[in-house]
Amino acid sequence: MIRGETQGQEVWPGKVRQMSDDPKASSTDDFQTAEFQQRTTSIFRPIAAVQVDMAARSHLGLVRKNNEDHFFAGRWGRFMDVADTNLPEGDISGRVEEVGYTLIVADGMGGEEGGEVASRMAIRTLLKHVMQMPEWLMRSIDGQMQPLIDQTIARYQLIDATLRRHAEGHSELSRMGTTMTMAYSFGADLLVANIGDSRAYLLSEGKLRQLTRDQTLAQLLVEKGELTVEQAATHRLRHVLTQVLGGQGEQLQVDVHQIALKDGDWLLLCSDGLSDMVNDESIERLIRGSGTSSAACQSLIDEALAHGGRDNVTVVIAHYGFPGEE
Repeated sequence: MIRGETQGQEVWPGKVRQMSDDPKASSTDDFQTAEFQQRTTSIFRPIAAVQVDMAARSHLGLVRKNNEDHFFAGRWGRFMDVADTNLPEGDISGRVEEVGYTLIVADGMGGEEGGEVASRMAIRTLLKHVMQMPEWLMRSIDGQMQPLIDQTIARYQLIDATLRRHAEGHSELSRMGTTMTMAYSFGADLLVANIGDSRAYLLSEGKLRQLTRDQTLAQLLVEKGELTVEQAATHRLRHVLTQVLGGQGEQLQVDVHQIALKDGDWLLLCSDGLSDMVNDESIERLIRGSGTSSAACQSLIDEALAHGGRDNVTVVIAHYGFPGEE
């Protein structure tokens, strides 16, 4: 049980009650209530059993001389093994484990070295910050995702500030910046955040849909009704970003999306080296025809190269399974 104490109040999840200065005032009856039993049981029981098949690939492409894309795919968790206890049987299982999964794609820009440095530093800064946090907020709190959303935005802001400071001290990197699209899942809860035009797609029940919104001038023209989606796909402003990590523009605006995953869902994160070369219909077909995430990654890379490979191509894929879900 996690408990915090603040200003003379005892704070339990979902409940605040006044504390007494008299130690005799606390009754063991509090620990016999159905509410307490339910709350402790929910803490010690996994939220949802999930099986995740993850894979990632990055290719230089057929035109570029260096790869400015970086990616990450990882499994996070915390666990407790019970060595011995005199708690009654059924109060807690022998092993308690909570696991989350993170996928990231970052596409850098800014000259000969700037792009590579920016995308690598963005992911490294995020991972370093997470590992140094004294407490990991891994799941929703009482069903509310807002704390996780706020934490995600704060981390993007930290990365942005870190890149800006680094560029200020290195004149050769003054133009560096990067996109970054990140997906975090815990059980069936999925959060997707993005800055720039690296995309996230979800293939669910056989249909592919784009989860992220391109933060580009071309997309702004689409939203104003001045361009169609088809026109924007080849427009000269489709790569002019309105938001970028490490940029010197306006205040950072992180788009965050919340999705409920289903059994059999596929999640794809990619740089524009894929989405520029391969249309959505082909992406859907190739993923549906792949048995594993690794095979799907390779098929998508091969398709992008077959269509010219004009940019670095990076794909990260996760396939989710929920045993027992119908």
